[in-house]
Amino acid sequence: MLQDYLYDQAAVEPARQRILALMDYLTKHINKSKSGYLVGSNLTAADIYYAYISNVIRPQPHELNPMPQGLRTSYEMLEKLFGKAPSVLIDFRDR
Repeated sequence: MLQDYLYDQAAVEPARQRILALMDYLTKHINKSKSGYLVGSNLTAADIYYAYISNVIRPQPHELNPMPQGLRTSYEMLEKLFGKAPSVLIDFRDR
């Protein structure tokens, strides 16, 4: 199955580092934001996209985001690879 996704072991660590850097950037950006939004002072597509993709970092509870258990388990495994996401990233999504 990994071949179907063009898996390359050599690309894993650089990709992991890019994701960690992005999470760090978002954490700093959100902490600096006075408006409560990613861009400007109103809800934008960036906020919606972030709310969606952040479920890969840590899925919302089943009641808020139902998904097949296998998918939820695979998302939850990512925390083992990347470590616990900074709470500001999850709090920003869940507010």
